[in-house]
Amino acid sequence: MALPNAILFPQALLPLHIFEQRYRKMLSDCLAADRMFSVVLTQKDESKPTDGSKPYTVAGLGIIRVAVGNDDGTSNIILQGIARVRLCGIAKVRPYPIARIVPLLTTCAEGVQPDPLAAKVSELLSARAKLNMALPEHVAKYLTTMKDADNLADLVSFTLLSDFYEKQELLETLDLRVRLQKLIQLLEKERHQLLHWKKLQGDIKDKDIGLN
Repeated sequence: MALPNAILFPQALLPLHIFEQRYRKMLSDCLAADRMFSVVLTQKDESKPTDGSKPYTVAGLGIIRVAVGNDDGTSNIILQGIARVRLCGIAKVRPYPIARIVPLLTTCAEGVQPDPLAAKVSELLSARAKLNMALPEHVAKYLTTMKDADNLADLVSFTLLSDFYEKQELLETLDLRVRLQKLIQLLEKERHQLLHWKKLQGDIKDKDIGLN
């Protein structure tokens, strides 16, 4: 499923509303088989603002955890990410595209600790709370206490970053050390943007702007 505003990371839970006829057929086929399909972000073409049909080649493979059919034939589902995959070409279309895929595994993960990322997550959550954008308490606690750096990076990327193309860059980064470095930089950028927004609202002191 190629979408302009959705991306799936391993472990993340993605709610989707299935309404197009081709994807209704895909959902029906998936539920009758292994309950899995991939979600891939479509690229942004600045030269052709209306053409967003070309997908990236790295996607998230997910398993359907919940599927609720509606009276009008549409469905609401929750897809849980289970792996990164590379799309290696379209095998056939019936009427939705079926791609050949290969799994992508995290590299350079040995000895990587989650503490620096967890600290940066805590800073961003604090900034969000000042703007009444706090996550549910159980979600915030989960993100700041996870011990697996790989899973933490994926869930933080999915949950806390707002830019889909920055998320895509992280989805494509297999080296965990590099991924963590990029993610920490993006979280700091996100935090500064929130603090600047708060500053424009007049509710934060000048000395707090630009805190590291």
